[in-house]
This record gives sequence, structure tokens and C-alpha cells, in this order.
Amino acid sequence: MNCAFFYTVILSLVLSTFSQAQRVYRIGSKPANRHQVDSIKSVRERENYVKALERIDFYQSNTDKDTITWLNLSGGRLNQIPEWVFLFKNLKTLNLSANHILKIDKRVKSLDSLHSINLSDNQLNGRGLKIKKNLNIKRLNLSSNNLSKLPRSIKKCRSLNEIILSKNYFDKIPLRLKKNKNLTILNLNENCVLLDNQKLKKLISITHLRLNNTGLDYIPETILELTQLKELQLNENSIKFIPENIDSLENLQSFSVYKNKIQSIPKALYRLKELKQIDIYFNQIKRIDPEIKNLDKLVTLYLSNNEIYSLPEEIGALTNLRSLYLHHNRLSYLPKSIAKLSNLEVLRINDNYFVDVPKSIFKLHELKNLDISDNDVRIIPEELNNLTKLELFYFQDNPLDFSHPNNEHIAETVKELRSRGAIVNPHSFEKIIR
Repeated sequence: MNCAFFYTVILSLVLSTFSQAQRVYRIGSKPANRHQVDSIKSVRERENYVKALERIDFYQSNTDKDTITWLNLSGGRLNQIPEWVFLFKNLKTLNLSANHILKIDKRVKSLDSLHSINLSDNQLNGRGLKIKKNLNIKRLNLSSNNLSKLPRSIKKCRSLNEIILSKNYFDKIPLRLKKNKNLTILNLNENCVLLDNQKLKKLISITHLRLNNTGLDYIPETILELTQLKELQLNENSIKFIPENIDSLENLQSFSVYKNKIQSIPKALYRLKELKQIDIYFNQIKRIDPEIKNLDKLVTLYLSNNEIYSLPEEIGALTNLRSLYLHHNRLSYLPKSIAKLSNLEVLRINDNYFVDVPKSIFKLHELKNLDISDNDVRIIPEELNNLTKLELFYFQDNPLDFSHPNNEHIAETVKELRSRGAIVNPHSFEKIIR
């Protein structure tokens, strides 16, 4: 194989056949060897660098700098913020990711509109990031920097509202942030945190805490000290239970424990009356208790991919609910009270054990998104036409009985839905009967 042809193959792979999911490089049908992988990566890095230089050149030569509010200088191999950046007086967001910058220049404070800086993947490691006193920066991204602690100078960002520290080496919540009195959003995703015996009361300003994929196998008591929390994300961990005193987080509005190993919901969770969103996707929940009625502010409820076999009638009390996700469970019926969810717009009940489409669904006149696919439904009632606001209807992979007179309307119903711009799958009656 000559060099020209080899690099053509490599470039083609970079642009079209690189698999992010498997992270396997291939040439033809064979996995690339180590030398070939290094060559592919090298080509890709050079391409990204060339694109970065093109962006930087465009910004630098721009004559109408006052109209620019966002600069993307990522991957430019910069070791400092370029002089010309300070000419963009209306700049709001500055992306400096994937560079070698160790200092936030004091002149940054001259950019009165600049509120967000992205310094992710700048190879900070243990080297000290130098931050000058700044009253403008509200959002700071320091993810993917191999950090295990924050610089003392972080306190100089007096207006800091959100800090992103994901994909680092923090084993605790950095208490240096207690000096940042305006900080409300803390993101520590993908750090291996151990929060035992850590006192968090001094971080009382935190209202949004994100600890996704951090290796937790339980919810530490210390988190419950953050009584001002409005959002708590603990997704993709190995948590087995929700503590009985979770109700100490009385201001909580969003609770997310997606993809854990939780088997039951404690009564205390139903006492968090400010909750607007609950996400317990991909757990091992078997039942929802009647106390769900207490959560009358709920707008979104994710219960999918569990082992739920029934819902209580009391779920009808959630009249503010707009989205209800129940797919991939063990449901064969819905309570009649579902009809009382007068504001419901999204209902997903696919991949369950329904034999009939619950009649209560046809009283949900605000419904826009309905998925009943992958069940055991044989008849689709003509009352489906009552749902005049329907924008998406999925009903594939059901053993529909087309010989039944109650199914004669389906072709016309599908046609009518599509004429209104709705997405219907299967798309046409002809495809259904094949």
C-alpha cells in the first residue's frame, strides 16, 4: 500500500467510519493495528487544529467585533488569551477548551458582558490556575483537567454562579467554594467522590448539585445538610435505596436517580411537595404508592425501565402533570383516574403488557405525544380521533386484528393524522397490513 493511498484510507476512516460507541478503528473489515490507530488519531488531531486556526483567523480579522458575543477558540494550542480577544467588548461566552491556558488574565474583567468561560481540557493537572479578581464571570468550566483540588484564587470570582468540575480527580466536594457566596450550581459528574464525614453546611448557597456517575452506592447523609437544594442529580451510580430522611430537602424541585439499583420509594419522598420532576428511569421499582397524590406540583414523571405492574388511582391527583413516561414496565392496565390528568401532553406506555388501549387515554384532550407500540394490542378504538392535538402516535409491533370491524377506521385515521402534520409510525395503512 503506497503512502498516498494509505492516508486516503485513514482520512476516510476519520470522517466516516470511526465508531465512538465501540472506539474501534477499522480499515476495510479488519480492526486497525496500533500504528494505524496512531496515524488516524494524528490525522484527526491535525484536522481539528487546522479548523481551530481557521476559526481564530476569522475572529481576528473580523471588522465588526461589537456584534460578536461568542468566541470558540478551542483546540488552538493557545497558552494565553490572545490580545485581540479584548477588542470584543460585547463578548458573553469564551470557549478556551483543549488549549494550554493556566491564567485568567486580569483584563478579562474589562469585558463587562463576559459571563461564561470554558477552560475544560487545558491540562491543568496540579499546576496552579491563576485567577485575578473578577466580578463578571458567572459560569466557569474546569472539566477534564486532572484536578484534585481547586486553586485558592477561585474565591476571586465573586459573582460565580455555576462551576463545572466533571471528569477530574476530586474525591470530595471542594470546600474552598464556600467563599463563593453566589455559587448555586455545582457539577462534579464523573469524579470518584467519597463524602463520608464531610461537613457541607457552609455550602448552603448550593441549590443544584450534580453527582452523576461518581461511584456512589448510597446517598450520603452529608448531602441532606444542603437544605436549599432545588435539584439533586445522582444518575448512573449504584445506589440501592433512598434514605428515609430525604424529606429534609424540603425545597427540592427536581430529583434524578436514573440508572441505579433502587427497589422501592420511601414514604419520605412523597412528602417533598415542591417536586416538579422525578426521574427514576432504569431502576428496580415495583410499585408506586397512593401517597404520590401529595406531589401535586409534578410536571414530569419518569418511571420507565422498571418493574412496575400497577399504578394507584391516586395518580389522577397530579393535575399539573404534562409528561408521564411508563414504557418498559410490566403494566397491563392504567387506572381510570388517568383521565383526570387534564394537562398531560406526553404519555409513553410502549413495551408493556397492554391487550387493550386504556379508554381513559381518549379523555386526555391536551395529549400531543402517545406511544403504545410493542404491546399486545389487537384493536385501536376509533376514539383516537378525539385526541385532536396529537402530534406523534406510535403503535407499531402490536398484533392488530385487521379483520375486526373496530379496526376498519385505522387507514383513514392514519391519513387524517398525517394530514395534520402528525408523525405516525407505521406511516401508512399499507405498511401496517404487510
